[in-house]
Amino acid sequence: MHGLRRTVRRIGACVLLAAMTIWTGAIVGALGWLFSAAMELAIRLIWRELPMRLGLGGIREASMAQWPFWFTLTVTVVGAVALAAHEQRDPVTVTPIMGVIARVRKTGAYGDGRVLPYFTAALLPLAFGSAVGPEAGLANVIGSSGTRFGRALHGTAAACLRTVRTGEPLHARDGLKADADLQGLARKVINRCAAACGILVFFGLGRLAGAGLALPRLGHIRWNPADAAWAIPAMAAGVAAGALFVGMTHLAKLLGERFGDHILLRNLFTALALSIVATVLPFMLFSGESSLDTLVRHAAEAGPVMLVAIAVARCIITPLCINAGWRGGQFFPMIFSGVVLGYALGGATGADPVFCAAFSSGALIAMVIRRPLTAAMIMLLVMPVVSFPILLVSAYLASMIPLPRAFGGVPARNFPSF
Repeated sequence: MHGLRRTVRRIGACVLLAAMTIWTGAIVGALGWLFSAAMELAIRLIWRELPMRLGLGGIREASMAQWPFWFTLTVTVVGAVALAAHEQRDPVTVTPIMGVIARVRKTGAYGDGRVLPYFTAALLPLAFGSAVGPEAGLANVIGSSGTRFGRALHGTAAACLRTVRTGEPLHARDGLKADADLQGLARKVINRCAAACGILVFFGLGRLAGAGLALPRLGHIRWNPADAAWAIPAMAAGVAAGALFVGMTHLAKLLGERFGDHILLRNLFTALALSIVATVLPFMLFSGESSLDTLVRHAAEAGPVMLVAIAVARCIITPLCINAGWRGGQFFPMIFSGVVLGYALGGATGADPVFCAAFSSGALIAMVIRRPLTAAMIMLLVMPVVSFPILLVSAYLASMIPLPRAFGGVPARNFPSF
């Protein structure tokens, strides 16, 4: 009988632990989806509905038209003021996604338990047209909300694990007295399982209600032995673009530091630069990945020269935005730039553009993050699965090319690396 009671207690503790994890993950996933939905709503209102009401028209995909300079500048100036006001009131920083992951692994938490400051700081740049990706903002929202709602459950989770281990009755206060190893295990269980559940809820809500990070998929690679001759030029283009991205990141950091405490002036400078580039070239605003299908359809219309100009400009304006007040993610813009380079080379040579894009995009991302396996896996978000060997080879070779240490560029070590 005594053994049966212990078994029942263990089962009950497991059920309670699973329920807490699912509940936390559901909240975190719902907040992540709310962030994506708010971003899409803001972009639609500011960049589609407002131009229509002003008689400027919406986004005319067929002609790849831009908005007038005065409209783009007005909107970005308003965004610069809003960003400066928020930063002065609550100076939280939107951390890149790799930084969020590293901090959670090290400390088991992210932020100080507040969600709204990170939500707002991540949403404002995206809403007002910053050339950054939403993945960093989403990671900040998920990390801060996971900390906020998961922290309250760590004591109970530790008590559940204690009951599972010993079979003794469950008391929540016992979790606070548990040894450090058990409390650490409780944090890991809640954080990791809740994160997995949150991802499922996030994509589930995206499929049911819309919004979410729906990435377009490129078509199949048309294997042609003659295209192999363009593998090295495609990879070289990605390496050059990646080096430009890294160098511009370093320069943009120095520029941001030069502004010092003049937050509004810094944000206005970035708004002006973004407005000029967005008036001259298409596909400069936002993260770019949602425009990939549009650009692919009109790649021939744009021409190789225009496509190269778009990719190069992206590798300049995105680091400027990230390091000069309009913070966000770098991965989605890098995906966009790498694919655009591949289509530029394919259009100029007649080679399969998806084949060229696999080499150029894998090399570009690996040059920036110096992690070849991670770079290849990121590109699988938009590339066909059969392109993985190409992505891995190009990423590995590119990551071994050294960059000046002043730019933070060093060859990759211990391949494969995450």
